[in-house]
Amino acid sequence: MTMKLPFPRPNIDAPAKLITTEVTEDTATVSWDLVQADIGGYMLSYTSAGGSSAEIPVGRDRTSYRLLGLRPGALHTVYIWAFKDDYVSRKASTVAETELDAPTNVLARDETESSFRVSWDHTQAEIDGYLLAYSSPEGSSEEIPVRSDSTSYMLTGLRPGVLHTVYIWAVKGSKASRKSSTQAETELDAPANLSARDETESSFSVSWAPAQAAVDGYILTYNSSDGASGEIPVGPDSTSYRLTGLRPGAFYNVYIWAIKGNKASRQTSTQAQTELDAPANLSARDETESSFRVSWDPVQAEIDGYVLSYSPSEGASGEIPVRSDSTSYMLAGLRPGVLHTVNIWAFQGSKASRKISTNAETDIDPPKELKATDVTLESALLTWVPPLADIEGYVLIYRDEDGNMEAVERQLDAGQRRFAVSSLETGKRYIVSITAYRGGKRSEGVETTFRTVGLLYPFPMDCVQIMKNGNQESGVYTVYVHGDRSKPIEAYCDMETDGGGWLVLQRRTSGKLDFMKRWRQYIAGFGNMTDEFWIGLDKIYELTNTPTQCELRFDLGVGAERAYAVYDDFKIAPVKQKFKITIGNYSGTAGDAMTYHQGRPWTTVDNDNDIALGNCALVHRGAWWREVGNVVTGECLFRGLECELVMERQKYAPEGGEETLKLTSKRKRRTRKDPDSSRDAAAKRCVEGHSIERRGGRAESDPGSVVSPRETGSYTMARASPSGVIVPVFTEIHKSSAEFPLLFFVSDLAVAPLQRRQQMAWRQQQQWQHTASVARSTSRGSVRRTARQAVLYAPCSCLAVAKLQSWAKKSRMLSDTPSMAAPLRRMCPALFNFVEMRFNSAAPAGQKTGREK
Repeated sequence: MTMKLPFPRPNIDAPAKLITTEVTEDTATVSWDLVQADIGGYMLSYTSAGGSSAEIPVGRDRTSYRLLGLRPGALHTVYIWAFKDDYVSRKASTVAETELDAPTNVLARDETESSFRVSWDHTQAEIDGYLLAYSSPEGSSEEIPVRSDSTSYMLTGLRPGVLHTVYIWAVKGSKASRKSSTQAETELDAPANLSARDETESSFSVSWAPAQAAVDGYILTYNSSDGASGEIPVGPDSTSYRLTGLRPGAFYNVYIWAIKGNKASRQTSTQAQTELDAPANLSARDETESSFRVSWDPVQAEIDGYVLSYSPSEGASGEIPVRSDSTSYMLAGLRPGVLHTVNIWAFQGSKASRKISTNAETDIDPPKELKATDVTLESALLTWVPPLADIEGYVLIYRDEDGNMEAVERQLDAGQRRFAVSSLETGKRYIVSITAYRGGKRSEGVETTFRTVGLLYPFPMDCVQIMKNGNQESGVYTVYVHGDRSKPIEAYCDMETDGGGWLVLQRRTSGKLDFMKRWRQYIAGFGNMTDEFWIGLDKIYELTNTPTQCELRFDLGVGAERAYAVYDDFKIAPVKQKFKITIGNYSGTAGDAMTYHQGRPWTTVDNDNDIALGNCALVHRGAWWREVGNVVTGECLFRGLECELVMERQKYAPEGGEETLKLTSKRKRRTRKDPDSSRDAAAKRCVEGHSIERRGGRAESDPGSVVSPRETGSYTMARASPSGVIVPVFTEIHKSSAEFPLLFFVSDLAVAPLQRRQQMAWRQQQQWQHTASVARSTSRGSVRRTARQAVLYAPCSCLAVAKLQSWAKKSRMLSDTPSMAAPLRRMCPALFNFVEMRFNSAAPAGQKTGREK
């Protein structure tokens, strides 16, 4: 077995004195000394900021190498080493920095009279920027720094028509690339400030500022709207030229430009127009208050139109453009009665003809908004808005529409704004006209019509007539007693109840107003018409004492429950007769509580006119027409009760229709009907002692159960009010035989318990006093001793026996016959025995007692 020994490693020295020479933008030459060792060749490579190159083999006899394609302006590190087979020497190195490359493709473009733009391609080297300079026959410019990222630059402020050479190079630190250059020539500048002047009908002059560039001359051209044109060469030293032989009033476009060789500047232009001929024969016509028309003969020239101006003798003037084909114009919106000066001229563009003028005066405007106000039966107030024109006065004329009166003419001062017309006829239509004047000029007349007050009832005597006059709303109105305008009365008219037209005499709603008033207060009236009030007895007398019959109506209700009573006649006597009441026949649903008071006078707390022993007005805390104090249905004296007395009056119409006067009392009160309305049933309950009966689990006598009056057969029953006041009590006379009248006194068929015994005792005493008075009042004519033959018909529960003593002494009321005494004994034995006892004790000696009879 044999072993192969390795060759010994040859000793290869590195190339020496490595340097770079002939460095350019993208090349560099590397040179070195040959190595002493026997080698196969050299290897060369370089690196830069952009990276490393590939290894480049170089022959063993070479001592230099030129590197190509280097990056301009970059620092390169160059390496070289010798090699033989697989053996290499150490590396030798050097550095070389390439030159900056210059901008390329430098061009000039966008030339104008004073500028052009220079553009270039960016250098490959990383640079700090560029420097740019230019030169011309007139000298060189300073260097202009340009940013490194720019590729173009606009040179301005150059002289027109001059050739410029432009240089540009890159810089980095202290290093600079070579310069790149190009040439550019600025455009010829055009003549400036071209204008036309000294226009006549056939010529005008044009002038201009010369070009800055050295030029060979100018070319001037013109054309007009009618097709005329021309071209005129002008020397380089000229600055104006006069165009002649032109069309009058024609519009011209003028152009001029500079020339040099085959180059020409841009054109400068202006417009000019020969003088226009003026419109002729200007005149004004068709004058009105605010306008007039002006007319003229048209101009010969072709124009854009006319301008019409007007200036009043006072105020601002104005200008109005008018179409070119117009020969007249209506000036409107002028101040009336003013002298205007009118001018007109033709125009085309900015050109205008000379002016012609005329004068015109607008007419005087009439007064406005003539109307009649405050129209009464025989007068009216005429008002108007004065005219805008300055005037000297007015002429006002009025007459009736029928022509029955001669027209009345009044001359008024200019400062007047109103005029009162009087002494007119009632219900007549009048025509009024008014005219303004100044000197010999007059305005048009303004006319209006009005009718004096001619209502169906000029002085309504009641609310019906007020309603027929067109008033449909309830409220306070003025009525006139008997239609006499000298006797007005303020009254509240209800226009809703039962067809409306009701005159309210009394209203009680909340109880806030105290009706415990004296005689004089009830005569004069008191309260607030829109709230609680009493209109006054004097007024009621005046309203009811007329040839026309009146009607009285009472309305009661709370919530949805309503009841009413109507009486077909009503009037009261004068104060000397204590205002005695006359009442008619009853109809309605509330029960008849007023017939009982027929012919009774008015009673107040300080003027007792009733027939009771006490003062009923004091007892019941309110005034009323009273027989005795316990008949209180119409008095509205109870808490929570609303009461209105309303009167409606009607006359006989010409057609023969009957008109009626009504009086109404509206009252609102909670009511509850008795399930058993039979008179016999009520009497039976009383006789049997059942004064309280339960209905639906509630006692009928509960103070909370308030029951309204109700008619049952031949007499009226009622329940007690929550306060314990008996509401109502009612008296009727029924005949039980042909010989004797029978008095029934229905006095509380079902009584609510009173809070205090004193109240019940006091009420019962008043009832007995009334019964005694009535019994005495029935003794007249052929019937003798009927006062003692009256039968007291009342439930036992209503009577306080202890209070009968005084009545029994005075009335001696005991029946003469058993048939008359029997009902009393059956109804209330205790009462009968008491009356019998008291009567016997008071009877004269020798007279038989009732028990014996």
